[in-house]
Amino acid sequence: MLAAYCVQTWCSAKLCCPADQYFTLFSLPLPLPNMVNVLKGILVECDPAMKQFLLYLDETSALGKKFIIQDLDDTHVFILAEVVQILQEKVGELMDQNSFPITQK
Repeated sequence: MLAAYCVQTWCSAKLCCPADQYFTLFSLPLPLPNMVNVLKGILVECDPAMKQFLLYLDETSALGKKFIIQDLDDTHVFILAEVVQILQEKVGELMDQNSFPITQK
């Protein structure tokens, strides 16, 4: 059984998350051993469609590895902090594919 604790700090990294919130997720197996696993991650808030895109990227290891730490609810996930830059690029590519230029008449 795992107990998860979150400690909030701040950073300048952004990804679809408000107020530049940066979280450290502690996974503590019960009973507590001498070692603790610590993962730095970003709390991402997005719409359900974008979350499905993030889950797809995670399942297919499109960024080279799994990056979702915890799937929280329909609009929130914790992701590894180290993949934020690459993930922003992938989201930008998706937005470019789904937007159409306005032509001048």
